[in-house]
Amino acid sequence: MDDLVVFQTILLGTDGSATARIAEHAATMLASATGGQLIVVSAFDGSSVKVEEVDVEKLHAKIGQLTLENDFLEKALGRVGGPNGRR
Repeated sequence: MDDLVVFQTILLGTDGSATARIAEHAATMLASATGGQLIVVSAFDGSSVKVEEVDVEKLHAKIGQLTLENDFLEKALGRVGGPNGRR
């Protein structure tokens, strides 16, 4: 592995939905694991957001998957030289 690309800035767009919250969680964990900056943007006023019924079991499964992915990234980045992937 000659070059490892690590993002210094992550830009996340959100609409306040349940799936956006999952993306927010994943982006937060990725930025934390890599030492990157997270910028969250939104272009809605909230008045058109519908309250969704959330399938808690699906969300828990997704959070578990993201946790496994985060653990993998954390270990992989540690092997290549620290939180920013630099040797």
